[in-house]
Amino acid sequence: MPDQESSKTSQDRYYTIGDVSSLCDVKQHVLRYWETQFEQLQKLTRLNGRRYYTKSDIDFIHELKELLYTRGYTISGAQKHLATRTKEPETKDLTDKSHSTIKSAIADLQDAKQILKEISFE
Repeated sequence: MPDQESSKTSQDRYYTIGDVSSLCDVKQHVLRYWETQFEQLQKLTRLNGRRYYTKSDIDFIHELKELLYTRGYTISGAQKHLATRTKEPETKDLTDKSHSTIKSAIADLQDAKQILKEISFE
């Protein structure tokens, strides 16, 4: 039972900007700047004005650091790269097989609708 609680706690944990700065080896002012440039980086601000980040934010910061510092992307280049990356899965999912599956589901729903109409009038 304690294992489930600890894994849940690590998933739901919020990290301060200082924690994230240390974990990602990125200065706090850089993180604040990246927040203004990348909509994918969604910090949570509490009433006390402190910034809090999630595990997915930390993963994104690691990816962003890789793009900017290791691969040599500019800010605008990284923005374009990340925008393209997030749009690709949506277009890849729309295959002919997906279209036929959707059409089949629509036909099934229309048949069910017709049956329900007939039952309600009897």
